[in-house]
Order: sequence, then C-alpha cells, then structure tokens
Amino acid sequence: MRILFLILVTLGSFLQGYAQEGSSFYFTQAQPSNAKALQQFPDELLGDYRSKKDTLLTMMIRKDSIRMRLITPVVIARSELMAQNNWHLRDNLLYGVYPDRPVEVVMKNDTLIFGLEFEQTVFRFCDSMVLKGKDKQFFFSTRSGKGKWTVYLLELKKENEQYSIIWSAVDHETEQNELLIKNSPGYTRKTINGSTIYLLNLNEIQMQTFVSGGGFNVPEYYHRVK
Repeated sequence: MRILFLILVTLGSFLQGYAQEGSSFYFTQAQPSNAKALQQFPDELLGDYRSKKDTLLTMMIRKDSIRMRLITPVVIARSELMAQNNWHLRDNLLYGVYPDRPVEVVMKNDTLIFGLEFEQTVFRFCDSMVLKGKDKQFFFSTRSGKGKWTVYLLELKKENEQYSIIWSAVDHETEQNELLIKNSPGYTRKTINGSTIYLLNLNEIQMQTFVSGGGFNVPEYYHRVK
C-alpha cells in the first residue's frame, strides 16, 4: 500500500504542475491573433530536452505532441518489496514495475533504490491547443474556457552546436508586466461575479513588442539530449 500511495502522490504532484491554474489574466484567443496555426511541430524542434533546473524532468517534442517524463527516486525496504505480489527481484533487476521491461535497482543493505517514470501529455493538437509561430519562436495556446486562453512562448536556441529550448509563461502580477499588459493594444478587462479578469489580444507585431518588453517573464530552460 505504501508503494501505491507513493505512486499516486508523485503522479498527482506531477500533473498538478502542468495543469491550468486559476488566473485573473488570459488571452482572448490563440496568439498571435493574425498568425496561421500550425498542424505539427517543425522538424527543428523535435527531440528530447532535459530540464536544467530538474534533471529528472524531460520534455519530449514529437510531430503531434509534447510529453513530459518525470523520474522519481523510490527508496524501500526489501520487506516492503516482498509485499508487492507482482514484483520480484533478480540480479539487481526489479520485474513487474513496468509490463515490458525491468528496472535497475541499487542495493544498500536491506534497502532498494530505483526510479519510477511517469509521463504526461501536456500539449496535443486540437481545438483547445493551438501552435503558432515561425523560425525559432513559437507560441502554444491552451484554452481553459470561452475566450480564456493561456499562452506560452517556446524558443529554440543554438550555442556551440548545442540546442536548447526556453519555455516561458506570463506572470501578470509583477509591476513591470502589469504596466506592459495594461499599455498593450488589445487590452480589456471584465468583471465577472465581482472578480476582475484582464484580457489581451495581440497580432504578430504587437506580440513581438510584448515579448521584447519581457512579457513572458517566467522561463524554464531545457537542453537537448536526443
């Protein structure tokens, strides 16, 4: 039961990190508003990218989707392993965790250490998930309600023959970004049930001004490993 609880807690935390969180700022449609939507990720973006902040997290970009893989270390006693009916250990390989392959374990006295992998699709082309962009700058938009879109900036960089990706979100609550949003063309606000929602809609030129002004101010860095 402890192993099952650990798996559920870890997976829940992982999914929560990539779920749409409640916000008072949205774009009114997929951005930029006048750009053509792409039907697949361009070849230059395809690959596996490891997070520089958390080396156990990998972003996998395929033609039709983005998936995240998280490896979580697990430490259990041998007695706990014996309680798992479908798991068995042979030559430092643990069978039964995955249906198609064993897991390599490290033994320390009566303790086993190994990694559990979880994968989750965070983007797949559909009406509520839209990719726009060109060259090495892309915007992917996810809809969380009517006229309420969250937009991320995806930038491909190359330095010393090493490719990396910067995945950036918008934190609208900083003083700089609050001014940038309110001074941008296409800015509106609505009051719903006593709560104020800030909305923005930008064309390609206006979006470049927003980007250069630091609008996407929460970056995550990934380097290509495959």
